[in-house]
Amino acid sequence: MEMKELIEKLCAMNGSAAGPPLALIGYDVDRIHDYVFATSKPMEIAGASLIVKGIDQMARDIVKDLPGESVCYANGGAGLVLVPFSKAESLCQGIEGGFKKASVTGSCTAVFVPLERPADGDNAWFEEAFRALSAKLRRRKDEKALESAGWQPIPGYLVRCESCGRYLASEQDDKYEGDEKRICPSCLAKRKACRDNVKMNVLERAHDLADLVRRDNGEEDDLAVIYCDARDMGSRLGNDWDRRQKLSKAVADAVESCLEVARKAAGDGHWLDLVAGGDDVLILVPARCALSAVLAIQKEFHSKLNGQLTPEARLDIGYLIADCHLPVRYLFDYAQSLMKSAKNYGYELADVCGRDKDAIDWLVIKGGSPLNRDIRTLRQECLTRDLGSSRVYRLTRKPYAWDEFCNNLLKVRKAMNDRGVSRSQLKSLGVHLLEHPEVARLNVAYQVARNRELKEVLEKDIKREDSDAWQDYFVSKEEDGDYHTGYFDLLELAELEGG
Repeated sequence: MEMKELIEKLCAMNGSAAGPPLALIGYDVDRIHDYVFATSKPMEIAGASLIVKGIDQMARDIVKDLPGESVCYANGGAGLVLVPFSKAESLCQGIEGGFKKASVTGSCTAVFVPLERPADGDNAWFEEAFRALSAKLRRRKDEKALESAGWQPIPGYLVRCESCGRYLASEQDDKYEGDEKRICPSCLAKRKACRDNVKMNVLERAHDLADLVRRDNGEEDDLAVIYCDARDMGSRLGNDWDRRQKLSKAVADAVESCLEVARKAAGDGHWLDLVAGGDDVLILVPARCALSAVLAIQKEFHSKLNGQLTPEARLDIGYLIADCHLPVRYLFDYAQSLMKSAKNYGYELADVCGRDKDAIDWLVIKGGSPLNRDIRTLRQECLTRDLGSSRVYRLTRKPYAWDEFCNNLLKVRKAMNDRGVSRSQLKSLGVHLLEHPEVARLNVAYQVARNRELKEVLEKDIKREDSDAWQDYFVSKEEDGDYHTGYFDLLELAELEGG
């Protein structure tokens, strides 16, 4: 249906009601991550995510009497709908009330702005209306955040939910195989949503994240939290209704395809995908599957969107490897910080170097948990050596542009595997690189000269044909006098792939 015809139909449906003939509705789930990560139980996390996703179909059902083209997009817990002005307020109330009923403790904000009928050939109306709607939606969400800031105490003689610990335990879930059976209505709604979903109901057997990542032999693996975000997708979609409608569907389809290939990489019963936004990919998998899942997501993203967006869409990827017993919200926050670190590096590459590339960052937490979620500060404190005279030796090159990640790490790792460089040899070389960087450079040249397999990798596979080039690959000296090595990033990937 052409835009002109859609506007005519919606204006006719408004009838002779007073006021402008049209309204633009926008909705967005509030504090989505607080709701989804209220507990660490896989089936409750999955159920919460399904409930959030369900609001998009709910919104479409609420406006089912309108032409289908009146929905610009509805995915990831957010949507945009063009409606007759006379129906706008009741539709907003229906969306907010419907999500509240389904989620029990969740909240959604739906607002609208009135629209006069655009003149024929006027393509600027959507940009102006969308800007006004975005400002109104943000304002209302901020107001609601202040209104709900207070904590509702529960008297000590009443029992709290045995799962989330936040609300009154007024329900009994006898179907649950674990101990936490006395729960609140919100947690029960999440469990029911998970049980009712054919793809997700297998998670009922996973009482915690350790069950999600456990190997077939019963050993626990670490957990990987993978968070990917399409860079500047809002601005790339443009300010035209038809373009935004078409590309929003393409992006939503691409996100679902990315999740599907990541699920396959993880295997049945070993993944948990979550809603994070319309153009975000968020999935939990065992650490042993993380790299293959990331590679599959990046490839699928571009296979689905290449040719549909100009300039080409870019994906920023952050993933965290950590103990599966750490609080899942804490792990998500770290993964989100890593994704933002990759995104900032992508912007820096484009602005400073003129290179528009995908970017990736990752972190492995072993034997404890860092207290600072600021990734740059964490690396300055833990992975930077002070050499004096304002010079430093950085033990990581993260984050990476995607081509750097593939060529400098993945390609080299594969070459080392193919030529039989053992893991013990890799670790031995890493010990030498912990020396002063100039000493490390000399040690590297010596170690490569006496290791035939490693020498073949450098000379034949990555074309570093003399000792100076060997040294520069492992420890580079920058123009400002600082030193960098990416070898420990390579070693980290080799260890992760080894499981």
